[in-house]
Amino acid sequence: MNQKLFIFLILIFSSISQAQFIELGGSASYKKTNFAPGAYDEGTSLTGSLSYIFDEMSAVELSYTNGVSRQAVPIAQSSQQGATLTYHTTSVYYELIGLDLVLTFGEANWTFRPYIKGGTAYLLRKRLVDQIDNTPASIEDQPTGFVPSAGFGFKLSLTKSLSLKAGIEAWTSAPLVGGQTDPSLDISARAGLSWLF
Repeated sequence: MNQKLFIFLILIFSSISQAQFIELGGSASYKKTNFAPGAYDEGTSLTGSLSYIFDEMSAVELSYTNGVSRQAVPIAQSSQQGATLTYHTTSVYYELIGLDLVLTFGEANWTFRPYIKGGTAYLLRKRLVDQIDNTPASIEDQPTGFVPSAGFGFKLSLTKSLSLKAGIEAWTSAPLVGGQTDPSLDISARAGLSWLF
């Protein structure tokens, strides 16, 4: 196992003994944009989280996210049999483990409570797959490692232990193409439920 990842996991689990409450969460995101006949951008992600709550305002959140972003563009090609339509598809697959400090505003009994968060994430995978229909795909991987992350959102209490949670999160990573050196910003909007124990 990567030494930095091992230290990262030790820091996560060492905070369990200090927690007053534990919150489990699950969220998802989906977006699809049609920008031309037959052409679209589509993105989905699933996130699971485990938060260690120390007081009314502060918590440490461990999360795992698995997602994919895909763009498909139709290409008309001519042959002896006539015109055919193929698709040029570019997909980016990503996985990351996050560790964030979450600051929630308001008192514990408030129905609506905004929050901000910041910390780091370990990028397990970011893979670019470029393909035209069933031809061999071009695959490019970004090196794994730690990246900074941040976000904001709100919690809406449905019951004493169940809440609706929605927010926007962002993290930086090196671009996959273009030979650039400046990091790119990946953004995800999520909504889901959380349970307080």
